[in-house]
Amino acid sequence: MHSLGFGTFDLGRHNPVAKHPDKWGVTAYKNPEWDLALDYYYTVKNGMSIEDAERVFQEFERNHYAGWDLRLYIREYNFLYICKFGLAKLPDMQYRAVKTAGVAPTLAGKM
Repeated sequence: MHSLGFGTFDLGRHNPVAKHPDKWGVTAYKNPEWDLALDYYYTVKNGMSIEDAERVFQEFERNHYAGWDLRLYIREYNFLYICKFGLAKLPDMQYRAVKTAGVAPTLAGKM
């Protein structure tokens, strides 16, 4: 395993599930007007719907350990940082919310 990420499944245009949807019990909705789309909306015969999976993920996001949020999102940079500074410095990469009066939190605060 070379990386770890949190998210829901995307039906990527070129992945094995998109190429053989019947094998996986998936129905892909391919809109011809979206010829450059990299992934598709889909439904499943069994298991969680996209909407159900998104609700589970949102619940996870609300309750997970915030130390897992790293300021650097590109995994290769994370590995380079660890190689250079070691695991002891990993906590320095963790996201820490800064509360500023009257300012709404944004993604920019994690960068």
